[in-house]
Amino acid sequence: MRFAAYLICIVVSAVAVGLFAQIREKWIVPVNDDQRQNSDRQPKVAGISHYPTRSGLSQLQYPAHDVDLLEAELVKQRYKVVSLKDQEATRGSIEQALRDAGELVDRRSRTFLFFFSGHGFADKGSNCLATFEATSGNLAGSGLAVAAVETLVLTGTRTPP
Repeated sequence: MRFAAYLICIVVSAVAVGLFAQIREKWIVPVNDDQRQNSDRQPKVAGISHYPTRSGLSQLQYPAHDVDLLEAELVKQRYKVVSLKDQEATRGSIEQALRDAGELVDRRSRTFLFFFSGHGFADKGSNCLATFEATSGNLAGSGLAVAAVETLVLTGTRTPP
């Protein structure tokens, strides 16, 4: 009886590990060379670990490292990645990168990758990203609203359609 319990535990563990491995493999799906050559897909990745001292926002340990890891994986798959880290990840530079992406988005498949690692917040019913120049005293005015990100990618402008 004890042997049967060990065997069942081993089988269940093996199935769980196999399912997890299958799920992880689907996080970044490589495209073949024909798709890549016929596409101008340029993932935009931004991460802010070190906010200005007087911003009122705490420092974070991993965002810039997250960007490095994701960028390395995408570059291995031969994507042209636009990455913005720390002081490069201002609201203006992120907006411009998204505007540029709006012109390149594959309208048929609606494929686009934008990754942000840093502080985020909700203010007055709006979800926002804390860009490099964001301040705790004016989060809605100094951050980048998620709705604005969506609009920039879909229309290339900041104003909702």
